[in-house]
Amino acid sequence: MIAADPPLAATDRAITLHRLRLHYLDWGNPEAPALLLLHGGSAHAHWWDWFAPTVADRFHVLALDLRGHGDSQWARPPAYGVSDYAGDVVAFTEALGLHPLRLIGHSLGGTVAATAAARMAERMAALVIVDSRTQARQDRRRFMQRLAGMPHPHYRSLEQGISLYRLLPSDSTAPAEILAAVAAHALRRDGDGTWTFKFDRAALAAIKGHDVTPHLAQLRCPMLAVRGAASPLMPAAAIEALRAAAPQLETIEIAGAHHHVMLDRPVEFSAAVGEFLKRT
Repeated sequence: MIAADPPLAATDRAITLHRLRLHYLDWGNPEAPALLLLHGGSAHAHWWDWFAPTVADRFHVLALDLRGHGDSQWARPPAYGVSDYAGDVVAFTEALGLHPLRLIGHSLGGTVAATAAARMAERMAALVIVDSRTQARQDRRRFMQRLAGMPHPHYRSLEQGISLYRLLPSDSTAPAEILAAVAAHALRRDGDGTWTFKFDRAALAAIKGHDVTPHLAQLRCPMLAVRGAASPLMPAAAIEALRAAAPQLETIEIAGAHHHVMLDRPVEFSAAVGEFLKRT
């Protein structure tokens, strides 16, 4: 059984960039090559708690809470475009001197990672995109805008919030202990004593159409695309389009995983990505 507590805890740190206080997790080992992890939409840096310790002996692993997510500050007025996130990532890597850089992004984080990587192509050592939409449709944007208009739920207790927590999309085979830990880090206590989600719902409305293919075409570093075998987000045709733009792109499919690959199959995910990183 996988314990709810990760085998190696990270240190909480913060940095101010673009007038926003951004929170990040640091697993130490600053003399090692840099590895930066980016979570998906409405998620947070602790989604990487079961992967980061498996490579922290070889890399200086950091996981950033994107603006408006986790324990990072909300942008006012809202500024949550892919370009905004990517600008934060580039500024973060420059401020901390994380070059050459290995960058891993899940879902929205994969789009952000590809965009940011293209802006610092000459300083990239490797890129991994995990079950990320390579192209976003406008009908998807309308759905996300509807979600953004709904208020956050409020729960009487942290325990109630954890018990009612659901992933989006909801399909998942993640162990209950991992889901509970992820939920606990997703919730904060409000001024009235109830518990609600940390992320800014305005970020959902900022999702627009995008295509990461031109970004990957600018990169010469090793690249890996990871998809959950049960996820529809990275179909074969999309991966072939990416490979046509970036012939060095490798692909791997994690059996038994849906969209939330590193939560659904943490051991298999860590083994596959860890093996790729060894070769970079």
